[in-house]
Amino acid sequence: MSSYDDLRILVTKLGDQLVALDPPLVDDSSAKDHLILMGAFTEFLRAQGCVIDKNYLEDVSFRNILHRAQHRLDLWLRKIVGLDHRKALQPNELPPLDVALVLHAYMISPHYFYEDSHSRVPELSALAKFPLHELVNLIDSSQFTYNPSKEQVDHWYERTSVPFDPVNFLKNLPTLHMDCPRCGNTVAVKWNDDGTGFTEVDFAAQCPSCEVVITHSRLRSSALLQALSAVQNDSEARFPGTMLDKDGLITDQSLVMSRERSERILHAIIDVDGNLPSGDSPEVILSTIKDRLDAAGIATERTLYPLMHNTRFSQDLVYFAGELAQFHAAMHDRVKASPISPQELRDGYEEYCRFLAIAAYPELGYACPTERGDLFWHTHQLMGDEYRVATVMYLKRHLNHTKFTAASGTNPKAAPPWSPPASRDFVDIAPESQLALTDLDAAKYPWRVIGHFIDSKGQSFNKLCPAIGTAFSGLEDCGEGEHTPEKPCKPLEDEA
Repeated sequence: MSSYDDLRILVTKLGDQLVALDPPLVDDSSAKDHLILMGAFTEFLRAQGCVIDKNYLEDVSFRNILHRAQHRLDLWLRKIVGLDHRKALQPNELPPLDVALVLHAYMISPHYFYEDSHSRVPELSALAKFPLHELVNLIDSSQFTYNPSKEQVDHWYERTSVPFDPVNFLKNLPTLHMDCPRCGNTVAVKWNDDGTGFTEVDFAAQCPSCEVVITHSRLRSSALLQALSAVQNDSEARFPGTMLDKDGLITDQSLVMSRERSERILHAIIDVDGNLPSGDSPEVILSTIKDRLDAAGIATERTLYPLMHNTRFSQDLVYFAGELAQFHAAMHDRVKASPISPQELRDGYEEYCRFLAIAAYPELGYACPTERGDLFWHTHQLMGDEYRVATVMYLKRHLNHTKFTAASGTNPKAAPPWSPPASRDFVDIAPESQLALTDLDAAKYPWRVIGHFIDSKGQSFNKLCPAIGTAFSGLEDCGEGEHTPEKPCKPLEDEA
């Protein structure tokens, strides 16, 4: 029997096992509640004039809402959630809808969320899971409006001193207070200011104390230098993004390796005298760091990404919440037009389980779930600790979730300065693999992409599952449209 036949048997067996679990990994009521929450997110954004499409980063309304929501999430974590490790939110502690929107995006970035909860954002460790059912209980399921309790609103204002309602916040608080990256004094900067506000690409604000001009680049370079300085001066410090092992877990051994990786990053960047890059130009500092990482053979974008958002969050929640908003809107509009049936829910859960079975065997390449399967996958990730435990139990690793590419079709100036890592961490590519899944049962395995392979002759080509969806050449759409076993993606001769 070939290795492919062996793997096919293992994938089918695991898929059958996951489908048969009782209780299931994700129940139908949670998926339905998630659809209601998606509807509330979608209707909220549309009510603020947001255009939910691939060009969302160019949309002023989108940026206004999401940048403030990211800031308000930080407020909620610091002022309300705190560090008491209760593991359960009280009813009056439930967040505003805009905060829930970006928290949702954070938890659907499970590796970033998990590592941050053990390092940069310790308040996250108090959240064992996303408060899905509690929030849905406050949503009108016919109008998809969020109706917080008076106790919520009062408690929020008592603890934060800012309006609970995100629209009132936007209208009545035109400034953000931040620490100057040079002198440390508090500076009031405008959220919007004719192109130079904090939510805008060319942000610039002068510190009244030291007169330095604060820009996005200066904030990023300052965050990088602070992280590097901590590694240099504290033997216990670790560079963000280095703590997880190859299985997406934090262990005693991964912490040892994290320190080694952190020191490697530091030694790649300091000069022969042990000095970090310096000077008045943050752009030069960023360029120097990038060039030195490149020269050392260290993956620059993946290394720098957690510190590029001018927040303490390792995921760019403005970017990722915008990406998810497109999926939410599509699902919401579809369900409004034709409510999802019990059979569709059963099918979606099975498709998710079959997807997990493929993800358990990285040597098979990239795998994406169907849209229905994606609903269950996202819902499962909101279960936080339970999701991590389940994927480790059945897949032998903490399954991550990332997008294939950064937002396409956007103005380059509006796009994130460093796009998220392009590879899908949850399924690694398998060099020299010629495995295909074209003879697996199409009814059981209807996912969209079975990745980008390198054959034994060094030629690059695609192998597809016999199902729906788009073929990709590596991480880009090959442009050939829908594919089936009878119409496979042609070899990419220019990549030979």
